[in-house]
Formats: sequence, structure tokens, C-alpha cells
Amino acid sequence: QNKYIRLLTNLLREYGINNEMKKKDRILIIHHGSGLGGGLVALLGLIDELKQCSDVAVLCVFKSTAIDYLRARDIKVYTPVSNNFFSKHYRLFIHSEASYSNFLSFLKFSYYFVFMIINMFFLSKNELKRFSGQFDILYLNSLFLVDWLFYSKKFFSKTIVHVREPLANGYMGIRKKMFRILLKKYSDLIICVSEDNKKRVNLNDKSVRVYDPVVFTDRQNNTLLIQNKEFTYFTYLGGSQRIKGFEQLINSLEYLHENIKIYFLGGIEELVENTGSPSYKIRKIFSPYIRNKLQILKTKFENSNRIIFVGKSDNVFNYINNSIAVICPFSRTHACLPILEAYSVGKPVIVSNLEGMTEHYEQAIMEVFENGNSLALAELINKMSLMPQRDTKNISQKAISKYKSIYHSNP
Repeated sequence: QNKYIRLLTNLLREYGINNEMKKKDRILIIHHGSGLGGGLVALLGLIDELKQCSDVAVLCVFKSTAIDYLRARDIKVYTPVSNNFFSKHYRLFIHSEASYSNFLSFLKFSYYFVFMIINMFFLSKNELKRFSGQFDILYLNSLFLVDWLFYSKKFFSKTIVHVREPLANGYMGIRKKMFRILLKKYSDLIICVSEDNKKRVNLNDKSVRVYDPVVFTDRQNNTLLIQNKEFTYFTYLGGSQRIKGFEQLINSLEYLHENIKIYFLGGIEELVENTGSPSYKIRKIFSPYIRNKLQILKTKFENSNRIIFVGKSDNVFNYINNSIAVICPFSRTHACLPILEAYSVGKPVIVSNLEGMTEHYEQAIMEVFENGNSLALAELINKMSLMPQRDTKNISQKAISKYKSIYHSNP
């Protein structure tokens, strides 16, 4: 029986819902994402598994391409009734270790906090009330949807929160304490995607660590990649997102051997943003990264002959399978699904030494460099590019065995 189904089944039995399991469980998932990314991919995998024994629908907080992906899989999708509020004003109140902050972000989140409170005490009531009696379980697909918890017990039998993000400690811990109070009082089960996330939430009586499933559906095809045998190929999946390690990847390029090519997957919104827009100018004032580094990184990215730009792609396993390893140089703490994706098809990984990243460490299949040290990253890429052919088969088998053991450890 699948790990998610088993968890939900045990929860339902424990709390007396559908004790005889004669009818399907009815689950409403609230999704926070605005496009194709790790959160949506993991959600699609989760729904595929839940649909085996449950009726599942999704309320998408934001109107975006995520809706199209869900509907393409014949998943029932709802959007908020108060669409004007959610499209124009509402933003997630994020307090994550996987982010950078400055004075501007402090101002933004102060603004977001106001609308979080409005949603928590007023709008979420009407949004959730419309589903009363239609669904048994409310499933929040992000830690930062806790403002939907306040009325959850009024309209649903049980509430599950999926913690995909590492909760930040903060300077005084006020925001962390607020999140924990809401989780403790209103949630019935907290599913964390890593041990690091589980420790940060620190509510062990109702928390369980369950690693996200690796989703293969629609993420590979039979397209033949034309590769030059003179080169050794790697895959990077983070786009131009700073937290995914874009800066240290780009700064490592000048140190790489000439025989190395890197498939660059992911969006590059930060690199093509309208630099003349008022919002960009404001961000530039408050962000040293944008002001002093981003244009230099963009130039290096565009001029490098080490990069093969792919962009956003559903068929990520085409590139991973045709690579010697996957590069995950995250610069901020996070659970990294590409590590599990690499292991699943027998590929080793190169990662930064951050909490959450090294959780799946095993010698030979994970090479670790000091976060922020681009030269050290380049040296590991160079080292792996010279790996003898006879070693790749053993490493591949070891990676697949590690992948199986990781999922065997799920509850």
C-alpha cells in the first residue's frame, strides 16, 4: 500500500472517519503554486496516488498555469470566489530559511501579513464554507497556507498540512511561534518532506516525515538528444533562482574543463526582467545582489560555452539520463527533490553542505562542497567528469539502492 494512502488511511481510522473504508475519502487540497515547479510536480505525484482510494479536488489560490497542468490530468480545480482579493492583494506570508531577506522584503512581508490576517479571519471562512459537506479532509499543500487553518475544523473533519519549506528561526522567533501555534491548535497531521523540516516545526506528536514521490509521468519521452562524445554532460535544474545556487554555478563555469557541458533547466525570469520597470528599480535599491551581481552573472551565463540552455521542461529525465550527474548547488537550506530524482535513475549528485541537502548523503553517490565556494564546486564537477567508465555502473547501482532505501524508510 502506498505511503500516502497508508498515512491517510490510518488517520481516517484513528479519528473515526469512514471506519469501514467502504466509501472513498473526499479530500480538498489547497495549492499555493503559480506555475510549473517542484511543488506542483510533487502535488501531481501525490494526487496520482491519492486518487487510488480518494476523491480529490484542488483549490488553487492563484490563477496560473498550475491550473492548466492540473486540469490536463483530469483533476477537478476550483478558484477562489473572492478572486479580486487573491489576484491583486493576497500573497503568501513566507517565513522560510530558503529565502533571502533585506529591508524591502521586510516591508513586503509586513504588507502581506495584513492580508494574511484578513484572509484568516474573514475571507477564508466564505471560501471554505462552500465546500462544507463535500469534502472530509482539508489538505494544505504548503506550510505558508496556515492562515487557512483557522476555520478548517468548522467545515472539515480533519486537516493535514504538508510542510515543504524549512521554517526559519528568525531573529526573535515571533513569526515561527505564530506558525507553530496555528499548526498545534488546528492541524491533525503534519507531513514534512525532510527531517530538517520536521525538526524546525518541532511538533513531533502530530508530525511525520514523508519524502516526496519522484514523478515520472509526462517528464520523459523518447526524444533522442544529440550529444558529442567528446563532452561529458551534467544537468542543473534550478533556473536563475538564487536560492537554487544559480550564482555559484555561474561563477564556477570559468574553472570547468573544456570537455564539460551543463544542461541548464528552469526559468530565467530574473535575467529577462524589465530593468526599466519601477518595481525592478526599487528592488535594485534594496538588493546588493541585483545591484552589484545579477548583470555580471547574466553576462557570464550568456557568454559561456559550458551551458546548454534548455529552459523549463517537463521532460527532465531525458537530460538526467543523458548526464553523468546532477548538480544541486543550493545556496539556502531546503529539501532538494532533484537529489531523489537523480538517485531514482542511478545518477550521483553534487550538492552544497546545507541542512536538508546532505540528508541523503552516501559516499560516492553524493559529492559535497562548501556553500558559497564556486571553485570547490567546479573542482567536484571536474573530478566527476573524469570518472572512469567502469565506475559509473557501480555508482549507478549504488544510487538506485540508496533511492529504494530512502523510500523504504517512509512511514
